[in-house]
Amino acid sequence: MGHYSYAKHRLAQFHGVRRDKFELHLKETEFRFNHRHLDLYKTLLKLLRGDTSLRCLLPKPQNKNVSTHVPARGGHLRTD
Repeated sequence: MGHYSYAKHRLAQFHGVRRDKFELHLKETEFRFNHRHLDLYKTLLKLLRGDTSLRCLLPKPQNKNVSTHVPARGGHLRTD
């Protein structure tokens, strides 16, 4: 599932979003999509405490050939 379908599904749950709040909802959806494999509570707690390093929150790769990539701002979380 790509970001567009993820956002569409998530925003549909609100049955409409006010125009002035749409960008905030979209940014939250982007954050949730980019960090969907992490524990959201732990991730937000670390960010609020000032630790911006998310690498320690990423799950360890199961396959030795798979590396975990922390996305740049606005990017998508992916495994190479």
